[in-house]
Order: sequence, then structure tokens, then C-alpha cells
Amino acid sequence: MDRIRTATRRLKVVLERSAMKGGCLPLCPCGFPNWKSQIICLAALEEVEFNGFEGKDHEFDLVKLIIGCAPMLKRMIVKLSQETSASNDGCAKIHNIFK
Repeated sequence: MDRIRTATRRLKVVLERSAMKGGCLPLCPCGFPNWKSQIICLAALEEVEFNGFEGKDHEFDLVKLIIGCAPMLKRMIVKLSQETSASNDGCAKIHNIFK
């Protein structure tokens, strides 16, 4: 993953699914257990866009992490993956986060 600068104002997150059976490769950053509790400085971040959101638990963890670390956040765009329906439980869960 590329480093995110503290002066970043816009962030686009493209959630790509591994075509490999069995998930990620060894030493993939998503496999590190402590990433969810990290504190990152996103002081200038105003807008985040997620593409390919499926409503998986780790995706919600990332959304919560960004919300908690970006005090200037004004807008978050969440575009669902083609396999995800707007009527699934994930949409209700994200709606509740944004309330």
C-alpha cells in the first residue's frame, strides 16, 4: 500500500478482490491483525471514495478507521461492487454508521 500524506485532501480506495482461491498472498497487509487499531493522521482529508464495496467486516473496519482519523471529513462516497445489492444488510449497516 502506498503511504498517505497528512496533507491528503481526497482519497480513492479501490477494493479489488483476489482472483486467487484461498485469499491473499503471504505477508499481505490485510493479514496483519493490528491494522484495525492503528491511528493515522488524516487531518486534511475532506473526501473519501470507495469503489467495489461489498459490505465485508474488514471494509467496515476501514470505514470506521478513516472516520475516526479524519476530523475534516465532509464527504464519503461508497460505490457498491457489481455483486452487491443495494438492499443487502451491508447497506443498512453503512447507513447506520453515517447517522
